Amino acid sequence: MPEDPFSKAQKAVMIIHSKILVSDPDKDGTITTKLLVPADQAGCLLGRGGYIMIEMRKMTRAKIHIHGKERLPPCAAHTDELVEVRCLN
Repeated sequence: MPEDPFSKAQKAVMIIHSKILVSDPDKDGTITTKLLVPADQAGCLLGRGGYIMIEMRKMTRAKIHIHGKERLPPCAAHTDELVEVRCLN
């Protein structure tokens, strides 16, 4: 059995986003999901050389971005990263 290429954190992002897709999109048809991810787990979304992020983008056709600390909402811990997932419905 081949090793699963995605970590549990990566699968969680894809599952959460797929559940949100059933909601109402923005006027332009875009669905946006913002997640707070512990900084030590954000690397799991990137993968070596960005490989995992590239693969997730290919599979979902979503735009995935990890924002800098300046974009963290007030409720975030200083150790969090803000991950934004956007796609057309």
